[in-house]
Amino acid sequence: MEMQQQAIEFISSKIENKKEDLIGKGKETILKTESKQRKYLVYLQKFSKMIENSISQKYPWSSNSRTILDTEFQKEQQNYDLKLAEIEDERRRQKKLKFYPRNKEKQESQNEKRKNLIQLNQQIKAKINEIADQLSQIQNEKLKIKQNNSFTAECEMISKTKITKGIFEITNNSINFFNLKKDKEKNYLWEIEMINTIHKRRYNFKHSGLEIFFENRKCILFSFGTMEKRNEVYEKIQNHKLTNFDLSKFNYSGNEPKKWIEKAQITKKWQERKIANFEYIMYLNTISGRTYQDILQYPIFPWIISDYESHQIDLQNPKIFRDLSKPIALVNNKMRIPHAKYHLKGKGKGKGKEMQFNYQTLYSNPEIVSSYLIRLEPFTSICLQEKYPIFKSIPETWKMIKEKTVRNFNGELIPEFFHLPDFLKHTRISENENENENENENENENGNITNVELPKWAKTPEEFIQIHKDALESEYVSQHINEWIDLIFGYKQKGKEAKKSNNLFHPISYEENIDLSNFENEEIKNEIQRKGQIPIQLFTKKHPKRLTKEEIHKQYSSSPFKLFEWGNILRSNYSFDFQRKIFEISSSPIIFIKYTEMIRNISHEGNEDQITTLDKNGVIGNHKISLLYSKSKKPYFNFQSEKKIEEKIGFSFSQDFHNFQSCSAMDQNSKYLIYCGFYDNTFKIIDSENSKIVQQISKHIDIVNCLQMDWKYIVTGSTDKTVIVWEFDLKTGKVKKNPKHIFFEHEKEVKSVAISAEYDIVLSGSINGKLIFHSLNKGRLIQSIILSDKQPISIIKISKEGNIITFSENSNKLRLFSINGYLLKEAKSSQHINSISITQNSNFIFLGGEKGILEIRKLFDLKTIQKVDLKEKIYSISIIEKGFLIIGLGNGELSIGNFIENDEN
Repeated sequence: MEMQQQAIEFISSKIENKKEDLIGKGKETILKTESKQRKYLVYLQKFSKMIENSISQKYPWSSNSRTILDTEFQKEQQNYDLKLAEIEDERRRQKKLKFYPRNKEKQESQNEKRKNLIQLNQQIKAKINEIADQLSQIQNEKLKIKQNNSFTAECEMISKTKITKGIFEITNNSINFFNLKKDKEKNYLWEIEMINTIHKRRYNFKHSGLEIFFENRKCILFSFGTMEKRNEVYEKIQNHKLTNFDLSKFNYSGNEPKKWIEKAQITKKWQERKIANFEYIMYLNTISGRTYQDILQYPIFPWIISDYESHQIDLQNPKIFRDLSKPIALVNNKMRIPHAKYHLKGKGKGKGKEMQFNYQTLYSNPEIVSSYLIRLEPFTSICLQEKYPIFKSIPETWKMIKEKTVRNFNGELIPEFFHLPDFLKHTRISENENENENENENENENGNITNVELPKWAKTPEEFIQIHKDALESEYVSQHINEWIDLIFGYKQKGKEAKKSNNLFHPISYEENIDLSNFENEEIKNEIQRKGQIPIQLFTKKHPKRLTKEEIHKQYSSSPFKLFEWGNILRSNYSFDFQRKIFEISSSPIIFIKYTEMIRNISHEGNEDQITTLDKNGVIGNHKISLLYSKSKKPYFNFQSEKKIEEKIGFSFSQDFHNFQSCSAMDQNSKYLIYCGFYDNTFKIIDSENSKIVQQISKHIDIVNCLQMDWKYIVTGSTDKTVIVWEFDLKTGKVKKNPKHIFFEHEKEVKSVAISAEYDIVLSGSINGKLIFHSLNKGRLIQSIILSDKQPISIIKISKEGNIITFSENSNKLRLFSINGYLLKEAKSSQHINSISITQNSNFIFLGGEKGILEIRKLFDLKTIQKVDLKEKIYSISIIEKGFLIIGLGNGELSIGNFIENDEN
């Protein structure tokens, strides 16, 4: 502590000694102008990062050593920041005077001041580095001793491309990874409270892994060598009070996934069509130990379609689908069933036995996964380094499997085939990667890996993904995917049933055949890498089938055909009756709606849920609603306005403010309402239960035009041309005092914003048609796009699958972008749009506007499916997963309805 205090005193004295010389005696600069405020904020961010980086790169610090330095240094940091900003501002002003000096002596004086400032910065950095070196020595000694307030264990951090040995430390506030290599690879620190989920994992067949998921959607895989050490680490983390730990997710014991499946009733939910086929298969992959972090255990998905030559396909036709009851190697009935034998060595259960099998390689292994994903890093580098074949054509790959044109290729698919079009698009190989270009025929002479050849029924990667996803959710697959599950995760995975089904793979792919005591043998490891690793078995009995729609209807005397029900393939010639009820709740337009499903022990229809509304006069309404169906398939509503706060809260929207479609948001617990658009340049956080102001935030210097929220982040955009990202405390309902990021790239007023923690992205649109992408975590500028019509972008939406929808005023243009900023589709609406809502499965969008027309469009091509005239201006739309729509109208009414399929179709 004494050493750190000396450093602080040194820095403080230097600052104090130079204040008068650098700033001028008695001079106090008040940062009133917009220009000076911006410069100060930018400099403050840069300085804070400089201090942290200069120290963190020097030594591996724990939370204790971080507190030692940070707490003391922050006492002087704020004053120092302010003075540096003033000096910087003065320096810039003097720079302008350089060409027209009023006084030569004054100019020389200012030059001297700048030199002194540079010298001061260098002295401070040198002292910090000196302290860092000393602390590094202390820290390395501490790592050798297990302290009372921390726990350490040796481990390996696993990524797709490398394994890094290090020390895993758990403290009161964080988990840390200290790299033991002598190179310059960095160390890591994660806050304990950021942990969301922990999965116990296998790594190289050993039950030694932990995969930790964080609230920012990142995850890290560690291996601790033994199951005992892994379990000890798991218990240590669990002993902390994890504020964001989600017990509803995959927090199972790891060794008993079958019991977890029964407890979570995940199969029952899938049977009752409460979750999609895609989601269910991802659940099974996760529970069986498959993970994106380990290329040997990458998630497995099935080939679905067998027709890749037709120009059009009908997903209602069973003939276009693959037979899901057979292993992928046997999709061609005319092919001879292969058989082979292997004499198992080592100490496994089958030691010394001659074991029969059908296929040399598994349906998933590093070569298959890397080949599919070669157009994305790090798989590009992996493929070129290992000289894996390059995936060039979907039709040819299917033909290769069906006709066995390549020996021992029996690859199933990966999740990206159902949600990520980018893996099908061309990529450029760098010069270093392309050194062996002449040895590999898979890239062209310019060093490019070209687009994957698509089936004839798909013109673009986006269209392929959409049709392929629809195929996975089709009725045929819904009724047969259980047969594929039996082969991969179920009772036909191993043993007698696997033999009957010709579903046996090389014995080395099965955990029970591996001698773990001899697993360090490189020959065995390499063999497993080539063959693949069988998932953990989840079911020992035949997997149940999914209920048909008719069975669902009979079971619940409810659930009519729903427009956005999981698994529904909507044909463009379908028409629907919009059956609805109207509830008058205000005399002013309803500009915001939030539906909240109440948490229950047993979910059943008839329970009351909550709707929170906000009208144009700033009145908050809380309402109770029950959503039911009659036996005649007509929706039945029980709506009750429980509480409506009529009195004014003491503020109102600015008279010039009209951006109501983007001015409101609510936290994930539906407790706090956040909205903007006020004369005082603030945005406000209101407790929706009592309408009391929790916080007013005023960092913008002009009206806050728009805001959006995702998880614990709020993004605001203003007439002052700035975009600010805030961190929101879900417990207190307040944002942190200092913004996470401030962006200055817009030249004109910001009209709309959007944010996604999952995709690490912040979007903002301005009145001159500029759409800007920023990284949420790092705050860096990703790209800037100027839309062709250069009209104000008034709405931005991000779907669950990463599609971006924008609406431009005046031109009434809708645009669809990929998450990487590629323009995919454009369409024009016949009205000015006030509200856009996207279905959970990202298949459809609902739009409402000034003419009172409710538009239903397919998301992937923006084509209109149907229009409904509601006769009143539409201000807000909320979609409920149960199949209902809640629509806020311009006359203060709430319209609640459901789309029912006409009997004629």
